[in-house]
Amino acid sequence: HIPLNHFMNLHANWSWANKIRIEPSNPNCIWRIAEGINHQYDLVGEPQGSWTPSTLYTITIPAGVSSGLNEPLQKEFTLRVHTQCVQLVEMFPRQNEFQRFDTPIILLFDQRINPQSVISHIKLSMTNWGNDKPGKPLQNIESLPLITTISALPNWVRPDFIHLLERAKPEQWIAFKIVPPLVPKKKVWITGLPGIVSLEGPLPSDAEFMSPWNTLPLFTASVQLNRVQASSIPK
Repeated sequence: HIPLNHFMNLHANWSWANKIRIEPSNPNCIWRIAEGINHQYDLVGEPQGSWTPSTLYTITIPAGVSSGLNEPLQKEFTLRVHTQCVQLVEMFPRQNEFQRFDTPIILLFDQRINPQSVISHIKLSMTNWGNDKPGKPLQNIESLPLITTISALPNWVRPDFIHLLERAKPEQWIAFKIVPPLVPKKKVWITGLPGIVSLEGPLPSDAEFMSPWNTLPLFTASVQLNRVQASSIPK
């Protein structure tokens, strides 16, 4: 794939460089012909901002054009490149982290996404600590309540993760809680399947992601509570 802010360079003979077709056309891109070496020219696409994410670009050179040695192209040549499809940037809880049973699951992506498409492409399963493979699907998460605002997230979500959400667009992340709450000493597996729909381009995600995390044991909460109570006893 091509980076979103990258130049697109095509080596071409000056006589036919302007015959190259690129679809879809990019209104934010300026095309120019730049002189190269050995009497060759480059067709340079300069994005004024960036290319459209999750988009397939088709570059076509028509048959009949001549090379620098006056050799005609026998048949049409087509090249297809695409920009970055939807990718997971961060997840809370992070991989192998220990968290509360009622903690929300937050997924942050590099593009604006369709929430229902994300939900329908996620598998949720649970195993015992130490397992290295996900188990059977835990439940149908399409019925789980979604959290749509940062203010609705609980205060134990780490500040650094909240900061990432504040810098992102609202449509770049999705959060939900597992109902009923999880049980202690379990490994929770979040698996995202290819096919998540982007709101910024027509191509869906093309890669799978997986990130397991762990629920805390019961005694951890009681120990923390005892410490608070002990510290409040006057000497």
